[in-house]
Amino acid sequence: MPAPAAVVPAPLGFNDEVVASHDVRVLRDAQHRSVIIYGYWDQTTLIIARDEAAFTELGQRLSTTRQQ
Repeated sequence: MPAPAAVVPAPLGFNDEVVASHDVRVLRDAQHRSVIIYGYWDQTTLIIARDEAAFTELGQRLSTTRQQ
């Protein structure tokens, strides 16, 4: 009986993605869940978040507070 094939984990590293129409970098774990995500919301604001939903929520809150 042949030996089972070894499972090689995907190399960890940041990937370029787009979240809420913003270019971001995302580090994902072996199950493809985001570990950390970061990107500029505007020219002066860098958002560092746990996942896409948090990144989007933080950006929306920043946009709301700047309008007031």
